[in-house]
Amino acid sequence: MSKSSQWVVLAAACAVATLVYAGTALRFGAPANVSQTPTPTEKAKDVRLAYQDGATFRKAWLLTYGDGPVGQQNVYVKYSFDEGATWSAPVLLSRDAQNAATAGQSIVTRNSLAFLADSDKPNIVAPPVTSGPNVVVTWTSSYCPQNPGAGNNAGSYNNPLQGAGDLDGDGTPERPYHCVWVATTQDPALAAWDVQQLTNGERDAIGDVVASNATGSAFALAWQEDPAGLQPGEAEGPGDGGSGATVSGGTNIWYSHAPTPNGNTLRANIAQVSDNNVLGTGQPGASRPNLQISGSTAALAYEETACTGGSGGRCIVYHSFAYASHDTNSAGSIVSDPAKNSRRVRFVLQGATAAGASNLRAVLLWRESPTVVPGAPADIVIRRGLVDTAARPGSTGFLASDILADAPQQMTNVAATGGNANAHRAIVRGGFVALAYDQTPSMMGADPARTATPSANYNLFITRSVADGSAGSWSTPVNLSGITTPSINVVEPRLVPTQATVVNPLTGTPDAGDTQDVNVLYVSYGTETNSLAGGAGRVYVSRSTYQGASFEPFVPVSTATAGQSEAQLRSPPDGSSVAVLWMGEQTPGDASTKDVMFAVAAPVQVPDLSLAANDVTFESLTGQGTVNLSIVNHGTASAHNVVLTATLPDGLALVGISDSAVCSVVGAALRCEIPEMLVDQTRVISVTVSSENPRLYSLPVSVSTSSVESSTADNTAVASINATLDEGGWGCTLGRGNAPLDPSLWLLAGLAALGLGLRRVRSRRA
Repeated sequence: MSKSSQWVVLAAACAVATLVYAGTALRFGAPANVSQTPTPTEKAKDVRLAYQDGATFRKAWLLTYGDGPVGQQNVYVKYSFDEGATWSAPVLLSRDAQNAATAGQSIVTRNSLAFLADSDKPNIVAPPVTSGPNVVVTWTSSYCPQNPGAGNNAGSYNNPLQGAGDLDGDGTPERPYHCVWVATTQDPALAAWDVQQLTNGERDAIGDVVASNATGSAFALAWQEDPAGLQPGEAEGPGDGGSGATVSGGTNIWYSHAPTPNGNTLRANIAQVSDNNVLGTGQPGASRPNLQISGSTAALAYEETACTGGSGGRCIVYHSFAYASHDTNSAGSIVSDPAKNSRRVRFVLQGATAAGASNLRAVLLWRESPTVVPGAPADIVIRRGLVDTAARPGSTGFLASDILADAPQQMTNVAATGGNANAHRAIVRGGFVALAYDQTPSMMGADPARTATPSANYNLFITRSVADGSAGSWSTPVNLSGITTPSINVVEPRLVPTQATVVNPLTGTPDAGDTQDVNVLYVSYGTETNSLAGGAGRVYVSRSTYQGASFEPFVPVSTATAGQSEAQLRSPPDGSSVAVLWMGEQTPGDASTKDVMFAVAAPVQVPDLSLAANDVTFESLTGQGTVNLSIVNHGTASAHNVVLTATLPDGLALVGISDSAVCSVVGAALRCEIPEMLVDQTRVISVTVSSENPRLYSLPVSVSTSSVESSTADNTAVASINATLDEGGWGCTLGRGNAPLDPSLWLLAGLAALGLGLRRVRSRRA
């Protein structure tokens, strides 16, 4: 890369994110298969723990997942005290009072309907404190004895309160209602867990989310309960459509809290937050809650149907309260435009310490469509919470009044022209905000159900602000994934900051790597085939050390070329490495072979090749031209297995090549294989050609390496080869230098030849 090009890159990085131009890239170690079961493993999630255990400061990985036959899955945890090199035996969490697995047991619900119990995906939270561990795992299950607090519920049961729903619409109930379960531990060995049932299945519990504050002094969970059972979805996107987004009238958001991880306390504090107290079609129903706690403040948001002032779509409802003094039977505050269709609310909070000099405390983001037609194109909208006690006495940045004081910002502008944005993620650090999302220019063209051969696809975009996310401060969105073929979609983006500083309680100071670097963030995405089946592809990960102003190259988590999905990323405070777990199909294309995979990556020095080719002019028939192909390694590491390729266009003949030891020619194809190029090494390969016809040729050339490069933007070049008319034949040379051949010169030459012929005829006659 030339110095002038480097200055251009550095200038661009100050304004918008660029893909690469870093001297390092991640290198993953060998992945570990953590679950290794003959049945499908689903929805793994993990946390990083650091806590004092007597005279030992323990650091552990803890993950939870579902596993078992489809329709009879149980919930487990595993842990590692050696950075993922080895893992414990699975600890069963979904168990009854006799420690038997609940999934697969026979149950009888209302109207004497018999089923086998199942468990849904688990969720996990653990605060980054050193006085732990303090861990809460939640899930919903159809194993729901009538009295959750009985203490001796085990084996088969008959619960006349538990309902069952007809999810597939065939007239026969096939899905028993679910209830909420929780497992907690404060055991330093992570082996002993207390398991509690919280609800009884009278209404269908769906979409549980669990949160804690940073100090481990506040825990809470929220979920929705549908009195008519889980409803089929609106056919937006892949999947079976049973996400809980579509609800019946009277569906509410429920909430519980505890100061410590304690299932009994959580069961005692259950309350209905929303106020949808009328059942039936056309009545409001709430769904898909999100929950976070900052200090002692809990923020809760969800989407709701039949909103006041609306036109039949959904709106976003927001609550903020002291985590232990929650809203009850409350309408909350509508923060979206009720005349539009808003869904999939997410938000990020930060306390005063993390915010520093910034007044920013909350960023809410959701998808918003101008029409209420199910599955319509949508844009990403954000709204912020800013502390302003002068304008709003009592302002904290978390209050609904703080959110409503900020004008909504439409972050994408594609829905009006048929494009679509989804899968939005955000991080906040002081006044810095980053927003990532998937986007396509044509929702119709990227949907194989509507376009048999897709003409568009989704890619991962990022935009950033260093001014509290204020309007006008956002960078131009950058396409991070850059996949051009419509046959591949980008899915499941992740945007992950570094963990807060962890102080070793035995020394009073952070260990190496445990001091937070707020400039580092990680991003990943998955790929899948853009087809009705949507086959899982690969997971790619990158790192930025400049708050998203530039990125290292994206690298795959393993050598497997398919079957990867649902990545989870965790970084230590200094951002010097990243641990990634994902779901990996052991037989690509067969979802029943999924296991939990885990690997750790650290940055390494990488090469950066550039390629240049000179233009050349020579006389046809009598002359030859030499093109010098110059390869330079501008990177910080050697490039291995460097390959230069080119194909001579028709009419151009190869006369010779300077380095026959590494180069070969087959027909018109030229290939040079260089085993290694050191840092700052230059390799010039000269190619001499000829042509019998006067013509302007283009010779495209490219270079690659088996090593990961920091940039491939300058790995191609085009040589212009101008074979001109011979001096002896016409007395002049056309198209000198690098200028294209001017057709008018051919006309002038022809007229000159015609004039010469006429003069010769006249001379003979005379």
